Amino acid sequence: MDGPGNRSQIRPYYDPDTFNAGYSAVFKADEGVVDTSGHSIASKLSIVQSAGKGVRSRLLGEGKSSNGGALSSGKRLLSKGLGGETSDSPNSVSDMEWIDFLNLKAWKKVLAQLLDQFLRRYSRHLVQQPFEVARCLQQVGDFTVPNTPEIPVPVELRDEEDDDENAEIDFFPSTNDQQVLPHLENNEIDKSLIDEAHSGVEGSYTSNLVLRPESKHTVDILNCLMDNEGVRGLWKANNTTFIYNFLSVTLDAWFTGLISPFLGIPDPYFMDIIHSPDVKSSILLTFAANALTKMVLLPLDIIRTRFIVTSLQRGSKPVRSLRKLIRRWSWRSDAVSIPLDMWVLTTLQSLVSLTFNKAFEVLIYHQWNVERHSQPKWYHSLTFASQTLELFIKLPLENLLRRSQLNYLVNNKRNPWKIDNEDLIVTPVGFPGVWRSIRNKRYSAELWNGWRVGLMSLFCGYGFEIMNIDSVDLEQEKF
Repeated sequence: MDGPGNRSQIRPYYDPDTFNAGYSAVFKADEGVVDTSGHSIASKLSIVQSAGKGVRSRLLGEGKSSNGGALSSGKRLLSKGLGGETSDSPNSVSDMEWIDFLNLKAWKKVLAQLLDQFLRRYSRHLVQQPFEVARCLQQVGDFTVPNTPEIPVPVELRDEEDDDENAEIDFFPSTNDQQVLPHLENNEIDKSLIDEAHSGVEGSYTSNLVLRPESKHTVDILNCLMDNEGVRGLWKANNTTFIYNFLSVTLDAWFTGLISPFLGIPDPYFMDIIHSPDVKSSILLTFAANALTKMVLLPLDIIRTRFIVTSLQRGSKPVRSLRKLIRRWSWRSDAVSIPLDMWVLTTLQSLVSLTFNKAFEVLIYHQWNVERHSQPKWYHSLTFASQTLELFIKLPLENLLRRSQLNYLVNNKRNPWKIDNEDLIVTPVGFPGVWRSIRNKRYSAELWNGWRVGLMSLFCGYGFEIMNIDSVDLEQEKF
């Protein structure tokens, strides 16, 4: 490095003691950084320390005054000590604390963004909810049971009707009841015939409450639901579903933020898993947090199913207040009443969903270098294919879970939200258990109920993503 002698030879006209370029402070080799008055930084530090002692003594001396007055006097002393009667430096207490906290414009901007996000999500939720209600009814309802079971006509009566088909019509029949059913002793219909007609229906169902759609299609179920219970019936469990979705995201983010520091990995909500330094740990953390969230919210999910399958009519007994139903729940006494298969189905449903979303995103990135920003069309197309496969794997689990929940609500006497058969709007599909439902031909054939609604939702989401691809915004977001 060149010494002072070499620099003086290069610039013989420069004198550090007399040269003034108009700077507020200059550097001198023997004194350090000094201001225009010749005071160094070291001397100013002693001034600040003495000013700080004065502020502290003044604050302690005014112990009887309010906190606001003490902070105000301390701010004035600190401002004077730093070189001015009314210093507006950003290092002042007002700039660092109170102005930012009481900035109405900043609060207005934050609240406007929150309100915009809320309206967008709630509007989308209002559009989806009727279809979610129809899918749930398709999964738990048996629409093949007749409304009023027909009593089979005895064989002897049918033979007699065939023989007398061409007989002369008697316009003045006898009022004697014994001539109406001559082949039945004491004019009584055999009760075994009635029992046989009712053998396929468990419990008693009020005919004006049970839905009888023309078919199992979504539109027919929605029309029948609206005819029976009005427009409100299409948005059953609307607010409960919205709260459930909100809490799902919130608790999942809270669990990942809580556990990630102990694993030494970034929070997946702040850094994508594909960019994580430990991808396997990030995936395991995501799976564990999501499964734990679903299990914590399982009581709320059961209440949502309860709202959908019960009637809205005035004479209905079930309580339809989320607040009152939540108060009935106790983890200590009621958690053991939930059957094991419901816990298992909830966990499996969560794992399947994450496998075809988060894990699949990591796979296509590391195998084919396809991610959201660089190749958006390929990314959304592959994601659509993955979600379609997920739908047909997840639907049986979802059907079994909904039937297990309804069976728990109707037949389990230990649950705090028990409902009676006459309050249902559907005839429940039997649920003899997970394995017996899978092995039974009738029950297993209906495990994919609701696939039309799910597939329609996927098509709409895929079309929306493709139409909103903007290369300029994507480049800005990526870089």
